[in-house]
Amino acid sequence: MVVEDEAIEAHPVAVDLVSVVTDRLRAWDPAAERSGVRLVSAMATDIQALATPEALDRVLDRLLARALAVTPRGSRISIEARVREPYAEVHIVDDAAVDAVIRLRAA
Repeated sequence: MVVEDEAIEAHPVAVDLVSVVTDRLRAWDPAAERSGVRLVSAMATDIQALATPEALDRVLDRLLARALAVTPRGSRISIEARVREPYAEVHIVDDAAVDAVIRLRAA
């Protein structure tokens, strides 16, 4: 999967963070499978956050691409989404304990 680089205008709206993360995980699942890496998720059921959807997709794609690049075959990458008021957070953690965090204003 290729992550493209182009400018996006920021127009934050309320997004269903769980749906966005789930969609990106589905998109990256074939690449993870080819790399011998498991994508594991743990998310609350309803998380609303303020974000520009295209920008959020791109950030998630970059972080997942980076995690896949450094995670050895047979390992896993955990993606967790939770609310820590006043923020909604997405944590991407690989078996090497590299933790990337996306912090958005909760909606």
